[in-house]
Amino acid sequence: MLHILNAMVMDRIRIDFFSKQLKKNDISTSVLDKVIRIFDTNKKNLSMIDEKHYKLSYKDTMLELSDSELIYMLSSGATKGLLLYVYI
Repeated sequence: MLHILNAMVMDRIRIDFFSKQLKKNDISTSVLDKVIRIFDTNKKNLSMIDEKHYKLSYKDTMLELSDSELIYMLSSGATKGLLLYVYI
């Protein structure tokens, strides 16, 4: 049970950190889309609906996702690539 709780806390920290970095560094969704497509060609056309919600085309199906759902949809490589982009 504690392992599941720790995983949930770490996921929330990762989501919050990711969201804050995007806002803090004013990263446009067009740049995010390009970085994501480097790591996963099935995911494209990322657009922000509002501060916590996004649209993403996945295998030609448009999905509306919360920020946490978006993080789960992205591969770990895409997430790391986005954070690397933010820091460079």
